[in-house]
Amino acid sequence: MPMNWDAVGAIGDLVAGVAIVITLVFLAFQTRSNTAAIRAHAVQDLLLKSADIYIATISDNNLMEIFGEKLPNGVPLTPTEQAKVWRMLHGILTNLQFGFVQHGVISIFVSSNFRN
Repeated sequence: MPMNWDAVGAIGDLVAGVAIVITLVFLAFQTRSNTAAIRAHAVQDLLLKSADIYIATISDNNLMEIFGEKLPNGVPLTPTEQAKVWRMLHGILTNLQFGFVQHGVISIFVSSNFRN
């Protein structure tokens, strides 16, 4: 039984349709894998920044004195010490905000309003 060109065209359309479905499934898996990798990188970056803040705090003898002796005992801080504490706390809070924004806890709309 000879094949006519309409049958060949129909087979070609079928093969093309199957190829498109396979491509879409592959792209879905790749997108999911890429999203997981990006999220893992964001978590790693957040943890590294947290570690940097911790290391900076324990490496600074003045901050260790402030948090270990002055604040617990109610000793007043000098303006320089207050500035150090506020900058360190700002770094911690900024790092936490970054974590919330990266993981979608705060919507993009709300986080963009903080930047303005």
